[in-house]
Amino acid sequence: MIHPETESHSQYEGPPLPFFHLLPKSDSFWFTRIVLEPAFVFATAIVLGHMYIVTSGLATFLQFSAMGLAMKEFIGWYRSWLYIRETMDQAFAGPIIAKLVQNKASQEDLAPLHIASFPANLPEDLRESAVAHIARAFSPDLPVQNQAPPKEEGHEADAPTA
Repeated sequence: MIHPETESHSQYEGPPLPFFHLLPKSDSFWFTRIVLEPAFVFATAIVLGHMYIVTSGLATFLQFSAMGLAMKEFIGWYRSWLYIRETMDQAFAGPIIAKLVQNKASQEDLAPLHIASFPANLPEDLRESAVAHIARAFSPDLPVQNQAPPKEEGHEADAPTA
């Protein structure tokens, strides 16, 4: 937090502890994060609790923490998978939208995206604005251009009278 320029990636948690490399399937980053690390915390909590090294409250807390850690890492894996999947979907949709812009897309091309083709007699400017809207729909990070923010209008009774 103090020196972010020293980090290569701000959300990377670092490598697992060295002894995890001795366990099976530890070569998978996400398997280690989702299964092995929470299992280690859970097993450690049980062993230390039964040996009376930690109190029963702390052992219970560590057991719940292990479950929370597993869920946190699973959500992280899912978000990473979703990002990659959406990027692949956008890469797939790009050439089809380009064909739609050029008015060369067939029904077979448009079917995977659930888009209908434009009528043949549609004016060019209307078709281009519709294609721009479709492109924004498939690119959620693309800002809406040429759109003024809505004006705030009050009631006529709220307007000051002279």
